[in-house]
Amino acid sequence: MEFWRYTMKLRVPPNARSSARSVEGALVRIGVGVGCLHPWVELGDPDLDAQLAALKAGNDTGMTRQCRYCCALDGAARENGRSLLAEAEIPTSHGIWFDGVDEEKLEGFEFLKLKCGSDIGGELGRLKTLSNRFPTAKWRVDFNATLNRESFLAWRDGLEGELLEKIDLV
Repeated sequence: MEFWRYTMKLRVPPNARSSARSVEGALVRIGVGVGCLHPWVELGDPDLDAQLAALKAGNDTGMTRQCRYCCALDGAARENGRSLLAEAEIPTSHGIWFDGVDEEKLEGFEFLKLKCGSDIGGELGRLKTLSNRFPTAKWRVDFNATLNRESFLAWRDGLEGELLEKIDLV
């Protein structure tokens, strides 16, 4: 097993639970196959050092088990001279809206993802404004587990008619 650490530099914080502007991960090669470890400590994952130690020791976490699986899948494809993406149809998933995004880059997306925090009134106002700016978009709203049941229900109850219909998922 070999691995190479990397740091992903972010323009905006990764989620509502973190203000980090960089996150650590590692590309892992087992045999000829390559996988990735990219823990989100803020969301409860063991940190990268713990993940790498578990991987080396064969004491799998959920993430290292998936990394081994990806390495095996990738390795088998490489040994057979086959690309895992050759026949894949990769759909347009969603554009991610954030302050400062070039809105032209979001054209053509049917779904837009909105990262939210726990300020229910502020998030409702922001969603209403953005919904007017992108009138045909459906919204995928991500609170990163910052809401409890009561605050979620308060947010949901603040969605009115047409705005509620524009929510694809939370």
